[in-house]
Amino acid sequence: MPTITFLPDGLKTQVDIESTLLEASREASIQLPAICGGRGICGKCRVRTVKGNLTPPTEAENMHLDGLLSSGFRLACQARILGDATVYIQDRASLTKQKLAILGFEPNVDTKPGIFKVYIEVEKPRLKNVKSYESVVREALLNRGIDASSFSLEALRKLPRALKEGGFKITVTIDEGEVIDVDKGDTSDTLYGVAIDLGSTKIAVFVVDLLTGETIYGDGAINPQVVYGEDIVSRISYILEADENLEKLRVAAVEAINNLVSEIYVKLNIDPNSIYKVSLVGNTAMHHIFYGIDPTSLVYSPYPAVSVSPIRVKASTLGLKVNRSAYIYSPPNIAGFVGADAVADILASRIHESDELTLLLDIGTNTEIILGDKHLLLCCSAASGPAFEGMQIRYGMKAVEGAIERVRIFDGGFRVDYSTIGSTKPRGICGSGIIDAIAEMFRTGMIDSRGMIEAYTGNPRVKYTSSGREFVLAWSEETAINEDIVISQRDIREIQKAKAAIETGWLLLLKHYGASVEDLSKILVAGAFGTYIDPESAKTIGLLPDIPSDRIVFLGNTAGSGARLILKNVDEMMKAVDIAKSVRYVEIAIDPDFHRIYFSSLGIPYTEVRGSKSFK
Repeated sequence: MPTITFLPDGLKTQVDIESTLLEASREASIQLPAICGGRGICGKCRVRTVKGNLTPPTEAENMHLDGLLSSGFRLACQARILGDATVYIQDRASLTKQKLAILGFEPNVDTKPGIFKVYIEVEKPRLKNVKSYESVVREALLNRGIDASSFSLEALRKLPRALKEGGFKITVTIDEGEVIDVDKGDTSDTLYGVAIDLGSTKIAVFVVDLLTGETIYGDGAINPQVVYGEDIVSRISYILEADENLEKLRVAAVEAINNLVSEIYVKLNIDPNSIYKVSLVGNTAMHHIFYGIDPTSLVYSPYPAVSVSPIRVKASTLGLKVNRSAYIYSPPNIAGFVGADAVADILASRIHESDELTLLLDIGTNTEIILGDKHLLLCCSAASGPAFEGMQIRYGMKAVEGAIERVRIFDGGFRVDYSTIGSTKPRGICGSGIIDAIAEMFRTGMIDSRGMIEAYTGNPRVKYTSSGREFVLAWSEETAINEDIVISQRDIREIQKAKAAIETGWLLLLKHYGASVEDLSKILVAGAFGTYIDPESAKTIGLLPDIPSDRIVFLGNTAGSGARLILKNVDEMMKAVDIAKSVRYVEIAIDPDFHRIYFSSLGIPYTEVRGSKSFK
């Protein structure tokens, strides 16, 4: 088997002949930016060959690498291994921690987790009236007014030792009437839960004190499933390749969660056995993959979910490193492309209790859009694609160090001011920066309403190439990659398509509700990406409805907030179930106005029905 060495870290792995460099990187636990899942579409998995025997460049490499092939550059997903090789990972920034929105708005609720501990002193069995250990514990609980309906197997296994070592003084943990754990002595002062937001791009984990309801810690990380594809369709395509691939993706998510909670245990000095309850939310595909449910139905019309029911199972059966008796809870999904995370968004934002017409958007590769108030909630899913995450954007990248995140253009397009994450030299541009750049190019007349770059012969920032016009944001001498960072005509088109999908979604929900933009009282923007966008830029390109910016509220990670709510209050879980039942899903793609509105929304900004009452 050939040996592949990855520089600059010197990591080595062995793989079969004809494996790709991308597959080798996965074996070495290196997260290359394989945004398209290895299909040769995004051109982001660049590596530089130092030495080695690889297959000749493919058509995809010729298209994406152009003149770089002569310098040894290859696409890891395309280059297949014929012998030992050494490659250099060129873009280390892609492996750094992404700028994540961990916390989000969370309403105050009473602490009522449905799980509690009670310290009891148990009567020792006597020879003339022998009772089982289970019976004497039940009696002791009944004396405290607590009726335990059942004992878990794990609790029964621990019971004899706990009674013996505790001198028949024990602490019993009860979840929804079931005794799930017993400890010797009095441990009633420790009761923790973990809430998980399993996103397609990031994973956020929170530890909640279930005695007080306080969130005592939160952390996040990139979802390691991105090495199998940035978008859901790529990951499902990977699952379709082999039966064992679903389990590979599931284990990748579980291991990432376990790594996060293990760090938390060390930082907070918490025993994993004191985590007695877990909640998890995610989109329908992430939900299915985590639970080992085949998600492939989601890529075939009519795109049904396998399950839209709430889930309650032992966390240990899924491999989570918490108390073996702990249960994990997930609220219902709504539809194939609107999952439990959208339910959590609604729950945390409280739009289901609002008197005002509110629009909620959780912007991502698949954008969930909810419109309504306490009387009616409509939702849809917009296939906005991963352009805002950098896919199919020439210099696009995630929100990591070196990404341009803010752009302002002055002097008629001759001067560009920008800022980067980490205040370092730019390596590329992330979603918020792309939105800023296109909005500024439109504001200064560098592009027209069709998104076409104007021909400015006197402006050196407008370049002409064989693939079309480009606008230079940062000159090569300013950047960390020694190349001009540009916005190309193709980049603008990709953002137009992404924003048009979202704009079409909220316009059609307004139509089905019988309302217009002027009727909106508030816009709520959820999710990590939405936290960093400039509302004025978003309105300029048509991503958000054109209402006063003081009525646009950025909530942060409300999916995580909703997960915490259902963790610490059983009534919130019941509300989540009711929300999932009551929200009406609108399949916008079959609406007779869909194509007309979508093509109008490609413009910057939309002008045909924006601001009119024609949908009433």
